[in-house]
Amino acid sequence: ASQNQLAAAEVAWRSPRDTASRNGLQDLRRSVDVNLAWLALRTDDVQKIDDLLESLLKDGKAVPAPELHRRIKLLQGVRLGNRNKLPESIAALRDADALYRSGADPLRGRVLAQLATTYAASGALDDALRNYREALTASPDDFEVRWHSHCGLADAYRRKESAQLASEQYAVCIEEIQARSNELATDQGKLTFLGGFQDVYDSYLEMTYLAAAPN
Repeated sequence: ASQNQLAAAEVAWRSPRDTASRNGLQDLRRSVDVNLAWLALRTDDVQKIDDLLESLLKDGKAVPAPELHRRIKLLQGVRLGNRNKLPESIAALRDADALYRSGADPLRGRVLAQLATTYAASGALDDALRNYREALTASPDDFEVRWHSHCGLADAYRRKESAQLASEQYAVCIEEIQARSNELATDQGKLTFLGGFQDVYDSYLEMTYLAAAPN
């Protein structure tokens, strides 16, 4: 989504938030705040993220609905990772995964993919590989999970100097990206979307070359 689209989405959430606040609808207000926090993450509005998250965690004394509870825990884990507090992020994301698993939430794969990425950032590549695979099993029909996990697997294999496995995973990731781009209505939209993945194409070429090169 463009910055203008994200800004418009934030404006659209203000009215239901005001309504929820006036009428004492705590879960609705917190649900809106979670959505606003995710928007803030996508726009790198650090202060807004932290203010919203602090408010959500304080509200946690009044136990929220299960779906909202697990979304808050996931948000906390992602934010800790962004702040490079990797052990704390891993702990929060594992807690979030337990909540998503117990709730049979179809979005569980996104939690596992995020957990895998955090493991990779901490250098625990085997844990990263395991969680990326679990993510694909948990949410096989989710595009976000498929491209995230296949690209994550590729990056982990590259760091483990397994060029052939990395090349294979980058190829699958590119298939997912191109399939999604074909769903876009305009050529400009396709170019903009694909341009965000240039590093994936570059890495695929590099790993394919290394896999084919003689030792």
